[in-house]
Amino acid sequence: MNPTAHRKMNRSLEQANVNKGNKGKQLKKNIIIGCLNICGIKQKEEDLIDQMKKRNISILGLADTRTKGQGCKRLHQDYTYLYSGVNITEKAKHGVGFIIEKQTAKLILSTDYISERIMKTTIRENGENTTYIQIYSPCNAPNNDEECEEFYESINETINKIPKGENYFIMGDFNARTGYDRNGVEDYLGCFGDSESQRNENGCRLLELCNQHDLFITNTYFQHRKSHLYTWYKWNDVECKSQIDYILAKRIKKRTVTDARAIPNLSTDTDHKAVIVKIRTNRTNQRKYQRVEKETIKINQLNDSKTQEIYQIKIEENYNKLPQEIQSVEEEWTTFKNTILDTARETCGTTKSGGTRPKITPWWNT
Repeated sequence: MNPTAHRKMNRSLEQANVNKGNKGKQLKKNIIIGCLNICGIKQKEEDLIDQMKKRNISILGLADTRTKGQGCKRLHQDYTYLYSGVNITEKAKHGVGFIIEKQTAKLILSTDYISERIMKTTIRENGENTTYIQIYSPCNAPNNDEECEEFYESINETINKIPKGENYFIMGDFNARTGYDRNGVEDYLGCFGDSESQRNENGCRLLELCNQHDLFITNTYFQHRKSHLYTWYKWNDVECKSQIDYILAKRIKKRTVTDARAIPNLSTDTDHKAVIVKIRTNRTNQRKYQRVEKETIKINQLNDSKTQEIYQIKIEENYNKLPQEIQSVEEEWTTFKNTILDTARETCGTTKSGGTRPKITPWWNT
């Protein structure tokens, strides 16, 4: 596809989003996304689509597609293939892409073809934008250090361009072994990763990426049998295996991820297994909280002896101003409480903060 035709197709696809994808429609309550190192996509498209339909996968990220150029094309059954590879004049290698089912493809807002190792697409889901970043990391080797560093810098730049507050996932073949030691990385490396391999340099880079952007590795957080853990097997030795393909998600969205695992037989002609993640997307039944602004007295100021002295003087002055006769116990308590609070505000000062739900607080901050 020439660049002009591609731009027209991409523009029409984006326009279809605005016209059709955002008229109050919602995706399914749960969606399934996945990623797979396909070891060359040629003549595998129909098999992949059949498996996506069988397993109800909406978005499948692909690494090592070996598709040249950049663009978008329709596959059979109206599935959409987005791809980013090397220049068409070069030998086919690397390459990343997405296969997206028909209804989800209608919701695509934009696609960025960054390199033969990174691309992203943004989809409008349930009134929110979600970006999917597909990657294919360089192999972990001493002579690849510079390339690996540049690759992770490009990922960081891609993440930083996503508007703050929008959701995103990063998926693909990271060529990274995270190892069994969770000390210091418990927030983003789960208990159910590859416990038999030692962490390599790419594994360190991956964990640093998670730390920098507050992400977690989804397919290390759910306990499954070993066949659902490992994502790569050596062609002629199935005992030589590892977990090097991952899907990363934002930690603040952890509750929306309900399962993650490797699955066999998505494509027979590859030494990798696909990784899938189930995501809860329909939020219509979730409880809504009204944002409230709360005033809090800085009671820690009373740790200062001078502030204590000022407070003592003012509280005595304010008590002397109270009426001598109070009609009821409730009125007496209200007067007593308000006097303490007013004096504390005047002496210590207050701060204001926002929250999404009221919290139980000590009586002096009610």
